[in-house]
Amino acid sequence: ANKQILDVINEFKPDVISCTHVYTAYKISELKKEGKLKKVLTFFIVSDYEIIPYMEFTTHIDYILTPTKDVHNKLYEMGFKEEQLLPIGITVSTKFSTHLDTKENTRKSLGLNENLPTFLLMNGGIGFGNTLKLLKEINKIDNKNFQLIIVNGKNEKMKKKIDTFLLKNPNLKCLNLGYSQNVDILMDASDLLIGKIGGVAVAEAFNKELPILVAGNAPFQEWSNVVYLGEKQAILYANDEKETKTHLEALISNPLKLEQLKKNVKGISMPNATIDFTNFIYSLLEKEGN
Repeated sequence: ANKQILDVINEFKPDVISCTHVYTAYKISELKKEGKLKKVLTFFIVSDYEIIPYMEFTTHIDYILTPTKDVHNKLYEMGFKEEQLLPIGITVSTKFSTHLDTKENTRKSLGLNENLPTFLLMNGGIGFGNTLKLLKEINKIDNKNFQLIIVNGKNEKMKKKIDTFLLKNPNLKCLNLGYSQNVDILMDASDLLIGKIGGVAVAEAFNKELPILVAGNAPFQEWSNVVYLGEKQAILYANDEKETKTHLEALISNPLKLEQLKKNVKGISMPNATIDFTNFIYSLLEKEGN
């Protein structure tokens, strides 16, 4: 496998290799150890808020992009050196690092009430999860002084079911969407994201200063994010639909609690990660005369 990888690299002749998966980082680390990538800068981008298994096999990578300095002690124990570690954050599209307009104006542009607390409900690009079941529970909230944005991904059946439900429950204020390519704008309009907690999704939301209510059981690989971000009080966690409803009721009745979540998120987010990473690469290439 190493020879095949090296053949591809020699044909492409890259100046930089960035790995986002531990297996590819392991293979690149092996080639570095063997002295076969002397002229190539190599990076491993950690995209969760905890150390993932098998990272101890990637110690010969030139640099590791870490989401937080809180993981550095574990990396030192694995054999990484301080000069290898770059606590830049998780790199995502730069469109999540800026606000094109105020929250109020963004809501207005979407046809929403400018002043109501706004919750963005997402179940991933494919639209997994029983969104309708969750929506029915949210509809039981007595104080309807809030509004929802729902992104169903490519799950058109779920979107139609929710449209039918909303027609029968007009008091529930909701913008029900299918697949969306402007999630960054929807985040600008929102106060809270209800959804999953993969590292990249967290970084996108946090760059928008958007706390997350994790609805439903987090997959094993994402549980470390739940633990770490829960300790930092930047997220809320609900085991089921009823707990989600309870959390939302508390946030609606106590806006200061939501504001504190936003402050905690701001203390963790690194919205300049992608630009900082790019600038770091260019600075190294300039030193080497590339």
